[in-house]
Amino acid sequence: MLYLRLVSGPLLALGGAGLLVADTFLGPYYPLLLLSSLACVLIASYELNNLLPPPGPRTWLCYLGVTALVLANWPAHLMQWSNAWHWIFGVFLIVFMALFLAEGEAFRKPGGAVVRLGLSLLLVCYLGLLPAFVIQLRWLPMWEGTLALAMTIFVPKLGDVGAFFVGRTFGRSRMTPVLSPGKTWEGFAGGLAVAVLVALLLNGLSGYVLERGTLLHWPNAVGFGLSVGIMGVLGDLMESLIKRDVEKKDASNLVPGFGGLLDVLDSVLFSAPVAYAWFAMPYVFASTPPQLSQ
Repeated sequence: MLYLRLVSGPLLALGGAGLLVADTFLGPYYPLLLLSSLACVLIASYELNNLLPPPGPRTWLCYLGVTALVLANWPAHLMQWSNAWHWIFGVFLIVFMALFLAEGEAFRKPGGAVVRLGLSLLLVCYLGLLPAFVIQLRWLPMWEGTLALAMTIFVPKLGDVGAFFVGRTFGRSRMTPVLSPGKTWEGFAGGLAVAVLVALLLNGLSGYVLERGTLLHWPNAVGFGLSVGIMGVLGDLMESLIKRDVEKKDASNLVPGFGGLLDVLDSVLFSAPVAYAWFAMPYVFASTPPQLSQ
């Protein structure tokens, strides 16, 4: 397990960094982000669908829903006349009503409809709505978007790696014996320290790339590392809640050493709204989109 993590972890990181840099020059269309986002949410949706108990979500409508929510991130930026969040929340409402109507059309006898609707909404919110907070950072001006995405992805993930190794070496006090027996308070502290360090390093690097200086002032970078690091841990625990409830260890065996793709994305997805708030929350309420990359 440790060997597989040591091999697949850096490969995933290098692949993600390569996509971020390459796509920087392809704005405002960002085709690599579009393709990778669609692939990730559909694979993770398949894994989550297989995890969830009977009667399960309404599978194909959920797949269409998460696909529509990913695609909804693009039109406002390409047409430059509205806020992307109007599209995203509008599509989410359409998906919600479609799921409700589908249950009404299929209803024949009591039992299962409300549970299926709830599970479908869980899947769509988790893997359609939360990824939008990551995707929308792409349209911050050119390298700002790249660096904001890098911090949003690598701070929680490397914090997770730090927690794993510190907990493995020094862990004594169990943090959540029921949800995730392997997690310790020592690992949690070590992971937060790594998350803050990564945030400071990436923020410092942004000062050499951006003409205006660093993305965040250094106290804010510390706050970013702490808040996003904590939310990453909570995201990992909430996915563990699903797996423990259905008595499964991993979402799948797709990623050697980590389990499924959902096991890789969980911390990023849960921390994404908090990361977005540090960089771009005013755009949620603005009438026009942020400045497009040139």
